[in-house]
Parts: sequence; structure tokens; C-alpha cells
Amino acid sequence: MMHPRPGFSRALRMAIALGVSLTLPTSVSGQGDSHRDEWQRVGAVLTALEAGPGSRVADIGAGGGYFTTRLATAVGPEGRVFAVDIVPATLDRLRHSVEGEGLRNVELVLGETDDPRLPYGTLDGALIVNAYHEMVEHQSILAGIRRALRPGGRLVILDNPPADPAETRESQVEDHDLALPLAEEELREAGFEISAREPRFIDEESDGHTHRMWMIVATRPLREPAVQSLPGAPDTPAGRFACAFPGTVDDLRARPSPPDSAEVAIGAGRVKVCYSRPAARGRTVMGDLVGFGEPWRMGANEPTLLRTDIPVRFGDVEIAPGWVSLYAVPGESAWTIAVNRLVDRPGAPLDDWVASHDLGRVTVPVEATGEHVEALTIGLEPLGEARAELKLEWERTRVRVPIEPSES
Repeated sequence: MMHPRPGFSRALRMAIALGVSLTLPTSVSGQGDSHRDEWQRVGAVLTALEAGPGSRVADIGAGGGYFTTRLATAVGPEGRVFAVDIVPATLDRLRHSVEGEGLRNVELVLGETDDPRLPYGTLDGALIVNAYHEMVEHQSILAGIRRALRPGGRLVILDNPPADPAETRESQVEDHDLALPLAEEELREAGFEISAREPRFIDEESDGHTHRMWMIVATRPLREPAVQSLPGAPDTPAGRFACAFPGTVDDLRARPSPPDSAEVAIGAGRVKVCYSRPAARGRTVMGDLVGFGEPWRMGANEPTLLRTDIPVRFGDVEIAPGWVSLYAVPGESAWTIAVNRLVDRPGAPLDDWVASHDLGRVTVPVEATGEHVEALTIGLEPLGEARAELKLEWERTRVRVPIEPSES
């Protein structure tokens, strides 16, 4: 019988959720932790995670908080631990434990089955112990973790090897196991780089139980590759150009700033822009709603995205085939428009971390429109067969950015 992390069994989760009283194993109830620290190889796990003073880390599937408390000690008072679980009753129990131990650097997070609900782009590391196999929406979870990690941030996963790694994922999950190669493949598909793997990270007999776990260490790349299709879109020619606005058609139509898109043929390829259209509605836009000298998402809601299927020059910024995001720093007489490699970020904030992923910036003059433009309008207009321009208009302001095929 395997007990690598008894507090994470489905039976225990269900019992907690239903309020059923269970007699917990000693490693969950707080007794015998020093012995568990040995076979669980806590020091090696913390080293793999690079959790040190001042680190910001997440314990995803925190359960009874065994690793949460150890992470809290490792990162110290200047660090932060985000303890994530999807069962409210489990978090309530963990809250009492954390408060009882006087840990002020732990933040409890009620996650969803498809979203760990972690802060964006600020974590140094994330840890999942004996819980990854239970994450049915694993690709959505991995995407949420990758968004939460800073570039170079680490994800460490420990889980149980199956008796038969050739079984389907569903069969392995039924036995609370998962094969290391399968997890590795899923991590790569989610955009992680594998930096270490130990198939027999834990392998010993203790107290009549067999403890076997593999460990894998993955990192968020320092440089993100070009995104060919947005999350949820099929990897087909049509899907690779599909805007990924979240929500139903009715929800999107009901938005105060509804989504829109524009597309143009250019040379042997095409270019598309996806954005949301806020309206003035009696407000002063330029210099007020859209502040001069302040980064602006060039729309509302999600970030404004640009897609091309051929290399193009956007102003003087080279863009490879794939998706990029756009944002602007408006001014009274000129705008600076940034081309950014991050496409799965929120629309805001546009902070220094987002700016560190800029591919380049182009500065263009401001023109006056002949009449008032009530709702933000971004168009892509052809300029002959091999050139086009992005044209943005709102209120009485217009800016244009030339686009042409690139030889690179």
C-alpha cells in the first residue's frame, strides 16, 4: 500500500467535503512529521524548488498543509506561500492550522478544477505533491501555473508511478497514479521546459508501507516561443486565426465593450487583430480616460492581439509568424505602440514585467479625425498588394502603423 501523501486521497477529500469524521494518519494529524520529513525528502524537494528566504511560492493541492508549513519556514517572513485547494472545508482546516502556528506569510487560495487562481507573473516556484494525477483539467491548470510563474520560475511535481505505465491516463488516475513520461509530455505541451527528472525520487519501505514517487522539475522559459494558436482554438489554419474571447456569444454581445476583429491580406499571407471596443459615452477620452504617458491596453478587457502567418515588419519591429500582443503609451502629439511576446497575460496591469517581454516599440504621429468616433475602432487597411496599415481611431484621434512583409 502506498502512502506518499495520505492527506490527498480522494476518500479523504470527499469525507472532508461532506463533513465526515476520519481518523487521520499520523503524518497528516501532525505526529511523526520528523520521520515523514526523512522519507518524503523534504530538503531535496525545497532545493529542487529553489525555495529560499524571500521567495514567492505556491503549494497547489495543499491538503492538510504538510508542505505549506515547511515552505512557509523556508521562505521566511519576507516570502509568501500561496496554499491552493479546491475544497473549502480543507482550506478552513488549514486556516486554523496556519493561524495556530502563527504563520503570517501564508495566503489561502480557493482554486477551481481548471484554475489555480494564482497571482500573475510573480511566483518563483510552484509545488504539486501527489495531486497532479487528480487534476482532470490538467492543461488548464498547467496554463494557470505557467502564467503565475515569473520567467525562469520552477514547477516541481511529485507523484506516484503506476504499476503499468502502458495503461490509459484514466486508468492510472483511477489508481491514483501517473506515469512520469506522460506528465513530462503534458508539461512540454503546456510550454514548460524540463530541467530535471528523477523516476525513483522516493523508493523505500517504512512503517509497513511502500513509498514510491517520481519527481520532475519544469521551468517557464525565459523567452516565450511564438504562439501559433490561442488556448481553446483548434490547431488548424482557421483555428490559428481564431480570436480567443472567453464567454458565450450572448455574454460577449452583452459586454459594455464588445469584442471585434479586423483582417487584411498582405503579400502571400494575412494579418488579423483582435480587440474589445470601449465607447466614450460622454466621457473625455484622450488625456483623461486614456492618460497621456501611461501604458494603455489599446482596448478593454483582454489584451489586444495581432496575428500574422508570414514574417512582417510592424513599423520597424520585426514580427515572426504567430500571435503577439499590443499596447500603447499615448501622447498628445505622438504614440508609442509596443509589440509584446506575451499573449496569455491579462489586459492589465501593464507593468515592468510585461514590458520586459517587448519585442520592440514604434512611435507614430497623432492625426485628427474629421469627426467624433464614439467607439474605439481598430482596422487593418490594404495599401496595395504587399502593404497594409493598422489604423486606430477614437474620439478625434487617429494613429497609423505601416505593416509590410519582412525578409527575415
